[in-house]
Amino acid sequence: LPMNLVQVAPLFFLGATLIFIGYDLLFEWLIDVRHKLLMSEYAVLLSTFFAIHLVGIDAGIFIGVFIAASSTFVTVSTTPSLSKVNKCSLAVWKPDDWKMLQNQGYHPQHPKIVTIELRGSIFFGSSLQILSSITKMVGLDESQEMILDMNMLTPHASG
Repeated sequence: LPMNLVQVAPLFFLGATLIFIGYDLLFEWLIDVRHKLLMSEYAVLLSTFFAIHLVGIDAGIFIGVFIAASSTFVTVSTTPSLSKVNKCSLAVWKPDDWKMLQNQGYHPQHPKIVTIELRGSIFFGSSLQILSSITKMVGLDESQEMILDMNMLTPHASG
C-alpha cells in the first residue's frame, strides 16, 4: 500500500462528521423552520441562502441584509387594518349574569361590547386614522365634545 490507512481514516471520519452536521443544520434552518416563519421571513431566508451561494459569503450576507431591511420597511409601512371579531368573554358567569351579558353586551344588532383586532404597526400618523376607524366601528360620534368627554374619563383629568 502506498499510503498508510491509519493516517487517512481519522480525516475520513472527521469529514463525514462535518458533512453530517452540515446536512443536519441545512435541514433544520432551511426546511424544518418554514412552518415557524411568516412567508416573507422565509423568502428573506431563502434569498439570503441563494445569494451567498451565487455571489459569495460577504456579498451574499450584504444582499440578505438589504432584502431583510426592504422587507421590514414594506411590512412596517403598510397601513394597519382593523376588523371586528366575534369573541366573547371566557369568564365563568352566573346563569342570570350570562343571560344579561349575552342579551345586552353581545346583542347581534346593537352590541355594547365590541372586540376589534388590529393588524400592523401604529405610528403617529396612523393613530388618528385608527381612532377614526374605531369610532365609526363602535358607532360613536367624532365630535369635539365627545373627545373632550373622553378626556375627562382619564384618571389624570383635573376638575
